[in-house]
Amino acid sequence: MKRTSCGRGAALLAFAMLIGLPTASCADLSLQDAIDLALAQNTGLRITQKDEDVAKAALKQAKIDNGLKITGNESLDTTLHRSSHTKSENGIGVTASYPIYTSGKAEAAIDSSELGLKAAELSTERSRENLKLDVIKAYYDALEARRTVDVRQETVDKYQDHYTNVSQLYAAGSKARIDVIRSSVELSNAAQNLIKAQNSYEVNLATLRNYLNVDRSEPLNLTSDFSYDQFNIDMDACIDYAYRNRKDLLIDLYKYQQAENDIKAAKADFGPSVTLSAGP
Repeated sequence: MKRTSCGRGAALLAFAMLIGLPTASCADLSLQDAIDLALAQNTGLRITQKDEDVAKAALKQAKIDNGLKITGNESLDTTLHRSSHTKSENGIGVTASYPIYTSGKAEAAIDSSELGLKAAELSTERSRENLKLDVIKAYYDALEARRTVDVRQETVDKYQDHYTNVSQLYAAGSKARIDVIRSSVELSNAAQNLIKAQNSYEVNLATLRNYLNVDRSEPLNLTSDFSYDQFNIDMDACIDYAYRNRKDLLIDLYKYQQAENDIKAAKADFGPSVTLSAGP
């Protein structure tokens, strides 16, 4: 995205142009620029990505629990005798232990943690997809609203010209008073529709700014336009593709397998376990 002196660089030509407020020259924002900026700055996506760190830590902990453990301890005993003589003893001990057999509990915990990490990674990717879809929708909603504003403005201009013409004819005695009133009402209705369109455009821009995580007062000049792409994939192929690639479905599958591992771990508590320990 091209950047100028407009804040973070997502700032662009202001909506204020439509209402006559002064504006500064800003860089343009294409649809791809908007998507890239949202993926880089969206706060919700960053929070979701932190779940991956939590899942990685859980997997690391599960592997540590099934590995060699070395523990140390230190003790200090002090004894006061009748002769006011004090005797102190200090002891240091080190113990190493390694689980040899856990009836499958350790393996189930590691497998469950690995599935949790996969689910967290897929959850992040799904959030990225949803964010991209939201940005695209907000971008095109703003484009549509801007087109509506242009149409409504053109309508107001035409009604204004018509009202001026009717007023002049009325002053010349060629039109009745009712014609002037009718033209005034039509102009008023068109002006109200223009205000509604401008408000809708501003709301759509605010929604887009929210996804981009930019200041709500930054102006946006959307440079991409509507385009038509032919889609020739039949319905059955789309459904089959969705079943194979929808990440939320895969996440549910991993969570189901995690629950199965939790059952295995719970049953393993009723089975034998062998741990090798060594120490002084």
